[in-house]
Amino acid sequence: MPYNNQYQDLIISEFDSKTTFNIISSSSSVNVSDYYYKDEDKRFLADNSTPTKTTTSKDSMRRMKLKYIRTVFIVAVIFILVSLFYFNTDVILPQRLKNLVYTVVIDAGSTGSRIHVFKLIHEDFDNNPETLDVKLINEELVHKIKPGLSSYAHDPDKAAESLKPLLDNAMRVIPEEHISNSRIVLKATAGLRLISNEIANKILYKVKNLLKIYPFKLKENDVDIMDGKYEGVYSWLTLNYALDNFVQSKEYHTCSLDLGGGSTQINFIPTDKETLKRVNLTDMVKFTLDEVKYQIYAKSYLGFGLMSARKSIFELDSDQTNTAATTGGKKLRSVCLNSPPSGLKWVHQNIEYSIDQPPTTTSNSSSIFDQCYSKVRQTLGNKFLQLPELNSKDVYAFSYFYDRLNSAKLLKDDYEIKIKDIYNKAQSVCNDPISNENKEINTSDKEYPFLCMDLTFIYSILADGYGLPQEKEIFVRSEVNKMEISWALGAAFHLIHT
Repeated sequence: MPYNNQYQDLIISEFDSKTTFNIISSSSSVNVSDYYYKDEDKRFLADNSTPTKTTTSKDSMRRMKLKYIRTVFIVAVIFILVSLFYFNTDVILPQRLKNLVYTVVIDAGSTGSRIHVFKLIHEDFDNNPETLDVKLINEELVHKIKPGLSSYAHDPDKAAESLKPLLDNAMRVIPEEHISNSRIVLKATAGLRLISNEIANKILYKVKNLLKIYPFKLKENDVDIMDGKYEGVYSWLTLNYALDNFVQSKEYHTCSLDLGGGSTQINFIPTDKETLKRVNLTDMVKFTLDEVKYQIYAKSYLGFGLMSARKSIFELDSDQTNTAATTGGKKLRSVCLNSPPSGLKWVHQNIEYSIDQPPTTTSNSSSIFDQCYSKVRQTLGNKFLQLPELNSKDVYAFSYFYDRLNSAKLLKDDYEIKIKDIYNKAQSVCNDPISNENKEINTSDKEYPFLCMDLTFIYSILADGYGLPQEKEIFVRSEVNKMEISWALGAAFHLIHT
């Protein structure tokens, strides 16, 4: 709101022996005029002892000027500080420092571990129910390393050691006086969910012992494997915060789709009675945010992240050889990779695979896309629940959805795209990769050979999995209002209240 400052129009004028301060917003002015004798020993004239008005003393005038300049300076400083307090959220005045919070969140994903350091303000806005009591001031650090913890399945000590560079960077960006009060959590996602509980627990035990060495605040359950549904809920929370939907009461209209390496999530608030009848009650999550109660559909599909899906698609064709990945072999092939470059390698879960030429097709009429699409649909099966209510939602897709569609040069300035556009691009990349339509795609990118497979999978999961119609427009973003969309910020908000 505008700040009405009576000092902003202060004018200082000098007129000979008088100094006048005119405050424009005031109805009167103050005139100060002092008269001094030049010589203290000659205070009176000899004729009648009447004091004579003389010229103003320079020393006295200098003292007066300094006094008023000092007053003006103090007023100016007060005005600047008050203005910054109201108009610049990045400036934290002393009275607000007590509410300053640093939170450290480590996202231990399937393809790598990423650390986030958030600088937050936690205030009580009970008098304004439309304002969240937690605000993001800045994301002080984002740093990712590869591979993920699950890649060290046979060496838990090395898994923990891999996190040291992340933790050391966090120590550098958080002011020393705040470190001991900075909460730290590590939440593992699909990578550790996909390996045995015994191995995963050994890794987490070593990681927790490492975190205890650092001076951060660590609670009993702050190092664990996060349930996939909460991964989705936190992403949904981050998205709606970035869109400012909680203030505008638009959170009921937003659906978030997250595509990670090992799993994918869908999250929205069902308002259709038919949806509530069809969904599994175990996929409904109840939570309260600023005294507002929500019931959100949060479904995670383990094994249907982009990298896990790649391996599943490869295995459908690789089973025809004696080096099938499912039996410990290190060679893969797929009809989705028509002419892979010689010597192509792919690393998944710390295992390096050689990519062979695709199997010989028995059909001369099927295009590469059609053959690939058939394999992808076979991989998806009937695991996904289609909910018509999605057609009325504002759907936001991020993570690998954004990365791969952006690599295909499919996204425009508004980041809005129709499902049929993904279908057309997948067909084009698979069947005619060197056409003019695809000339802007970076063919030297190490992920380029997998683009046909990835685009086909993304189209199928949206159209065949979630049931989105061809004309449905979705937003594909990596960030909103300069805020990265990930579950980490939503988790940081939750930590403030636990």
